[in-house]
Amino acid sequence: MTTYGLLPGACHGPWCWTTTIDALEALGHRGIAIDLPCDDVSAGFDVYVDVTREALAAEGDDLVLVGHSLGAHTAVRTSHVMAVAAVLFVCGVIPPREGEDTSDEPHLEADGAFEGLERDPEGRIFFPDPGDAIRDFFPDVDRETGAWAAAQLRPQSTTPHQHINDPVSPPSAPCGSIVCTDDRVATAAWGRWAARERLLDAPVVELPGSHSPFLSRPADLAAALVELRGRL
Repeated sequence: MTTYGLLPGACHGPWCWTTTIDALEALGHRGIAIDLPCDDVSAGFDVYVDVTREALAAEGDDLVLVGHSLGAHTAVRTSHVMAVAAVLFVCGVIPPREGEDTSDEPHLEADGAFEGLERDPEGRIFFPDPGDAIRDFFPDVDRETGAWAAAQLRPQSTTPHQHINDPVSPPSAPCGSIVCTDDRVATAAWGRWAARERLLDAPVVELPGSHSPFLSRPADLAAALVELRGRL
């Protein structure tokens, strides 16, 4: 049995992984969703790493970190300070590494992504219009689920973004990446490039759909995570 430590992206929380955890359990594995303090303006990636280490400290040897979107930064950084069997990314915004070739780097975001974002008085970013959040994050889920998911989003502190362009060594553990064909936030083309250049030719599994396969196709996502783990 593999334990998957599931790290959410910006504005998200453990709620987004619930159905994927159920799907992993149906395949004989375990998922633990980490609650990163995304709305805490005092918390940077160092705090996110500490939270992740504490949540997963008692897990066994076959521990796999899974970073969604911005959670990829926490996954990579955590892999340098605790033993993990593998690091996987889901629509991951993977941090840069020294010496990468950016000559053919595609755009990370699709045109028009994040147009509805605003900042609150503490400098945190958020979507005042749920429709904008649904367009970018949840366009391929049913209307009720999309509205529910948009209501769960929290403001995201930009404190971690102060170090988002800092070069970080790739994990020493084996890596794999899942990209989604219609992702507006981290395009599939960028994800394939990042797997090649930032993760040194890590294997890629491509799924249909948007930035949130944990809601739109959790069974497919769980199967892809298990498949990638088996290939590493």
